[in-house]
Amino acid sequence: MLTSRTVQHGTDSETVWDEDVPRLTPNDRFYVRNHTTAPRIDARSWRLLVSGDGVLRDRVYSLADLQAFTTETYERAVECTGNGRALFAEQQGTPRPGTQWGMGAIGVASWTGVPLRTVLRHAGVRDDALQVMGVGLDDTYVDEGIDWGHVRRPLPLAKALDDTLLAWEMNGEPLPREHGHPVRLVVPGWVGIASIKWLGELRVTTTRVDSPCMRYHRVFHGAGWEGAD
Repeated sequence: MLTSRTVQHGTDSETVWDEDVPRLTPNDRFYVRNHTTAPRIDARSWRLLVSGDGVLRDRVYSLADLQAFTTETYERAVECTGNGRALFAEQQGTPRPGTQWGMGAIGVASWTGVPLRTVLRHAGVRDDALQVMGVGLDDTYVDEGIDWGHVRRPLPLAKALDDTLLAWEMNGEPLPREHGHPVRLVVPGWVGIASIKWLGELRVTTTRVDSPCMRYHRVFHGAGWEGAD
């Protein structure tokens, strides 16, 4: 069975797996990767702003507004980009900076919410829109001279209109604070940082944008990558 233990990495933690793993990872054993302290947000006063030059006009939604749409429930995995990072040192002899994850920075949960496409279509997406950037309500932070701001990462419009979910339940319970209460993105098949927690804004743009995590969170490894930028 899944043990009740987790391995702590500062404010982060990963699941310790036993031999018989259930299909759905319990909420209190699901890995946690947060860049800052998890914010405390009142679901009653929380609002989601849909903005940018890629929508016909800005719209604001409450949690009740989102829950009034037709909801869906998916069983999907979320995995941190750095899952297994400790193996760079253990197996390759080339340690990499960042949280030294074993293999526990992954979990599968049942997520309930509204498809992102439903909200975007309700807001009115322009024909020339290209990307949707989710922006979290976590604290901004500066690390090693880099201003990371709020956690954010763009998605191509095609992915946003596919199977991406605005989720407010995890395994049949309201999202725990550490996992994005009251609403987060769940982006199946993409790295975990795309599933923005404590979602506060969706910026729809007609131009391509990036974010610090895309510029700096990269590892080039193996022959031919020496000196790559």
